[in-house]
Amino acid sequence: MSLADPAPLILAPAQPRASVPVAADSGAMLVSRIAAADYVTWNAPFEALSKTSAAPNPFLSPAVVAGVRAFVPDNDLIILAAHALQEGGRRCVGLWCLRRIREIWTFGLPALQAPLIPDFEPLSHPLLATGCERVVLAALLGFIAREPSLPGVVLVHSLPAAMFPLLPTHVSLSFNERWQRAVLSGAGGPQDNAEQVLRAAMGSSYKKRQAQERALARLGEVYHATLRGQEALAAVEAFIALEARGWKGRKGSALANNPHDAAYVRHVVRGLAQDDRIAVDMICLDGEPVAIGLLQEAAGLTVFWKTAFDERHARHSPGVLLDMAVTRRLLAEGRPALDSGMMEFTDPDGQIWPGRLDLCRAALDIRHDLCGRVLRAGKEARFALRRLKARFAR
Repeated sequence: MSLADPAPLILAPAQPRASVPVAADSGAMLVSRIAAADYVTWNAPFEALSKTSAAPNPFLSPAVVAGVRAFVPDNDLIILAAHALQEGGRRCVGLWCLRRIREIWTFGLPALQAPLIPDFEPLSHPLLATGCERVVLAALLGFIAREPSLPGVVLVHSLPAAMFPLLPTHVSLSFNERWQRAVLSGAGGPQDNAEQVLRAAMGSSYKKRQAQERALARLGEVYHATLRGQEALAAVEAFIALEARGWKGRKGSALANNPHDAAYVRHVVRGLAQDDRIAVDMICLDGEPVAIGLLQEAAGLTVFWKTAFDERHARHSPGVLLDMAVTRRLLAEGRPALDSGMMEFTDPDGQIWPGRLDLCRAALDIRHDLCGRVLRAGKEARFALRRLKARFAR
């Protein structure tokens, strides 16, 4: 922790509800801010906490933060870590990476934002050790409340509804958009028949997708490949080229149209590849990719990060065929937890995975001061305008 960081805050555990018990040895809790330059070496603590968290978040990994540092000043990266103090040492039980922002919808006032780069990170929640979620979240928010150098409002772009009951009663929660994201969960692993899982998940569309697989195979040799390490770095360039040839390239929103975005993705993939936390899955036709997915991984959870497909083969739905191939791979590997990573404008019924994750965009007002009220009003006004725009667009 640098000398410029605020002093650590010692918190005694609050009395939890019986539904979220706290480990008997949790003791006192130490919450501190970690300098961004130091956090990039936190691979081991991040991995250990991810394995003990009921809700992993690959986008809190040091490699992702390292990529963000190339575009965001370190002083605007607020990385909070909570440690349970125990006999013989301490154990990391909480972690959250936030960003200090000022924008038009905050009326120039400072706020904290999660995730660090919303356009690229579909998960916003902190890592909380299983068994003491309520206490750890209260400790992290308590640090923000008592540190005057930090804004007292956190704008969360995709807050799981399951986290609502964990929020301390003194934190005001306001949200304007709620949606569901398609996920895969509950399958047991390699003993499950992947085709049975897909057939149950996809219903009547399963046979249609099988027919599309056969039709694509009639055009040449079709295969599915999963690339890691150095091969993943090369595959990212193929992804950027494929995405640029599609609608995002025509719209100007592809990585190839935005050098900073492309540099960020390359930087993050390079860091993740070193720790084997990213996979690039491809459906290829005669050696040429017709669909590519970048997938981040942490503690058994796989999250679709970005996807692209060759629109010349749109009639074969190569993106859906890729989803099916990834599902088969994860089931074979015994890692069936998959998050589609889709945001609020995507209909979950258009995805092949049957599970649903309830999410919302939310503002957490921690201090209840004038700044917090203004920021919450700005957020509500923004989404009121979005609803009005959507109504006139119909």
